[in-house]
Amino acid sequence: MKKRCALVFVATLPLAMQAAGLVSLGDIARRLSSYDSYADSCSYEVYLPSLSDPVCYGVRLYGASNQDGDTLAPCRYLIEWSLSAPDGVVEGFSAYADGAHYRFRDKRLQEYHAEWDSVPFAPGGRVRAGVQNQVQFAELLPQYMGRKFSDMVSDSTYVSTVTTDTVVGGRKSLVVSGRRRVNGYDAAEYVYVLDPDSFLPRLVELENNPGQLGEQSISVRYMCGSEKPCDINAETLAARYPDAFGKARFRLRIFRASLCRELWLRLPPGSAICMRKASRLQSLPCSCLWKVPWVRVEMLFARFGKPLTIFRWVST
Repeated sequence: MKKRCALVFVATLPLAMQAAGLVSLGDIARRLSSYDSYADSCSYEVYLPSLSDPVCYGVRLYGASNQDGDTLAPCRYLIEWSLSAPDGVVEGFSAYADGAHYRFRDKRLQEYHAEWDSVPFAPGGRVRAGVQNQVQFAELLPQYMGRKFSDMVSDSTYVSTVTTDTVVGGRKSLVVSGRRRVNGYDAAEYVYVLDPDSFLPRLVELENNPGQLGEQSISVRYMCGSEKPCDINAETLAARYPDAFGKARFRLRIFRASLCRELWLRLPPGSAICMRKASRLQSLPCSCLWKVPWVRVEMLFARFGKPLTIFRWVST
């Protein structure tokens, strides 16, 4: 388990440096949420009591403001990550833009489109629980961090201090520190070290369930955040990842199931058969059929009843 160091440094600062009232947490939240573009890379280390060494990710972050009227996520984003494993480096990415969410992992591209099916984007009417917002590393983006700080302002379980005009790592910094207390217990401790001018993050230290059996420490070190313009949409993503959007992705062609009693489809490894009844899209993973070059789907679509529209995978 990592030794706690950054989580306690604020408490050792002179009281004169606790410049309360100069900058509020709400001010920081609004500034971070307002960024139209962002690009940076960071190291992300997770420390667990059961492991002698941390789990280390390399993460690249890109963020851009949403198109008008898009309220499904705080911003458009592209998150690329890598993880060293015994058999090599594992890589993947997540992205959201214009009502579409993409996840690439294990040589498989998953994609969701709100115009096809809005349920995954707001299950039970809760946008925060949507697939586009339940993404690993999304909380590292300034726009998501701004939303988090805004939530903390109105949540009495968070007790935060904003410290200005202090020095961290030899650099003038602004620090947000504190803890979350739930039912009399510390559920989390946190330190966010920000640039005092731009409010962009430099360092994040988190302790989840401190002192308890499920304790987890997270340390994030940013490189050099900038407001580099980012164009994130389906076209730029396809151009950036031709293999993922070519070999691992398939275009959909629609036809009526009632025109045939049975149908055979050739599917690539890791694909899924997608079916839509009325306005609801359902996906049936075909992991059990990966080694079978041809898949019979008559029994699959029969369970949903008729009439039914089947989406047939065809190579792009």
